[in-house]
Amino acid sequence: MVTERDAIAISFLEQFNMAVPKQIAKVAYEDNLKICYNRLNRLHKDKLIYKTENKIGKGFIYSAYRIRSLKQFIHNNIRVEFFLKLLHESDIDEFKVEPVMENIRPDLVVKGTYKHQKYSFIVEIETKQNHSSINYDKHFNFLLINWRKYFNEDDKPIIVYITDKKVDSSKIKFEYRHIKTDLSNFQDIFS
Repeated sequence: MVTERDAIAISFLEQFNMAVPKQIAKVAYEDNLKICYNRLNRLHKDKLIYKTENKIGKGFIYSAYRIRSLKQFIHNNIRVEFFLKLLHESDIDEFKVEPVMENIRPDLVVKGTYKHQKYSFIVEIETKQNHSSINYDKHFNFLLINWRKYFNEDDKPIIVYITDKKVDSSKIKFEYRHIKTDLSNFQDIFS
């Protein structure tokens, strides 16, 4: 039998592709790891979710789909950790994972409120495994022409680059934030 909390966990995995039990417990099981482990094992046994050994840390990774690579896991894990920190620090009104918006497909779009101030973030994650440079032009073109199709007039989004790569501010002609992949400077997002 799938409980209401199980449905939340499955929905979370479908949206974010994968997560570790600690992350799922925060979202679906009131931060109770014991219940989370038991329910995830049951959902896996019933073939509703996948379970893969975690090659980086201890334990398992749970997913709605098969995990293809370590690179994919690292990328998705950063996205989930960022989302959970944002959820803890603010009220999230709406979010979409990898939405297609004209010529861009960001890793995450989040709209919410922080200390009575509305925010909209377009999040791009660049890991060390991705050797290409950051493409600033696609965001500039989107913010120049197409952003009003997806956001309110008074709610122009801020681009959030989550990367350990150098962000070249001389090439950026829009509002942005640079957050490290370990999220150690997470609070900079609201400055």
